[in-house]
Amino acid sequence: MQICVPVRSPADLYQDLHITPKLIVVFSLCRQMALVVNVFNQVQEPIVHLYNTLIRAHIQNSQNSQAFAAFFDKQVNGVYHDNFTYPYL
Repeated sequence: MQICVPVRSPADLYQDLHITPKLIVVFSLCRQMALVVNVFNQVQEPIVHLYNTLIRAHIQNSQNSQAFAAFFDKQVNGVYHDNFTYPYL
């Protein structure tokens, strides 16, 4: 009986929409914003939840202009805000 889940490549992990936001939150708490942006940029089709997580990470790390840039980038890419987007801004 196999107990452990097979190790996946980092590229596969970045496409997992349950893991990716958690990675962004952890890296943000560690003030590793370069890693936050790198993880986000690896996602092929980010959803609104992932954009909200990125925006919140920028705000929590006093990167307000990057947060607004992510907000506008989200709209340009056809991902529209939800009720959870504005409280971060």
